[in-house]
This record gives sequence, structure tokens and C-alpha cells, in this order.
Amino acid sequence: MTLNLMSKALVYSVPVIFLVSLADPAAADDCSTGIDRVQAQLDAVLARRAAAGPTAKQSDFATMRRQPTPETVARAEAETGSWQGAPKAVAALQNARDARARGDQRSCLEALESARSVIREAN
Repeated sequence: MTLNLMSKALVYSVPVIFLVSLADPAAADDCSTGIDRVQAQLDAVLARRAAAGPTAKQSDFATMRRQPTPETVARAEAETGSWQGAPKAVAALQNARDARARGDQRSCLEALESARSVIREAN
């Protein structure tokens, strides 16, 4: 008898959970997933631009066996004139991470859209 009640509760609760997730667009595009996707898009644009754009003198920091970060690549792209929007995209992505850490889903999604917009301009 108890098992029957539990199975009925499960059958009725699954559609409700599904409908609630459809009703909330933020649940469909979770901020963490969005950050990962936008970071991958940004990395791809930075790599493409770095390979195709002008070169600059290697910094002393680069010779210290450190891997470049998206921030340092973006700064270099802006300094060489290859992509002026690079620092703006990196900053928007950082804003998204900060908003996620605060639990501010709306601000996170807005910052992600800002980063996507800058990345679209680069393509």
C-alpha cells in the first residue's frame, strides 16, 4: 500500500517538475552552462584572431613559463588593434561569473548576453 502511494506521488510530481522547468527560461539556460558555452566561444574567437592578426613583441611575463589567460590574450589583441572588443567580452564574462557567485541569475544572464553580443561583432 505504501509503495503504491509513493509511485503515484512520483508519477504526478514528474510532470509538474517538467512544466516548472519549461516555464522558467533561466532554468533552461542555466548560468553556469551559459558561462561555459560563452567562454568556449570567446576562446575560439581569441585563438582565431591571434592566429590571423598582427604580432607583437613577447612580454617578459610570457617568458616566465606561464600559460596565457583569456584576459592576457584579450589585452594583447586590443593592444595590437586586432580586436578592440576583446577586453569588453572578457569583462562581461567576468561580470556573469560574479553575478552567479552572488546568486543573481538575471544579472548573470544579462552579462552573458552582453558577452555574446561583443563576440558576434567579432565574427
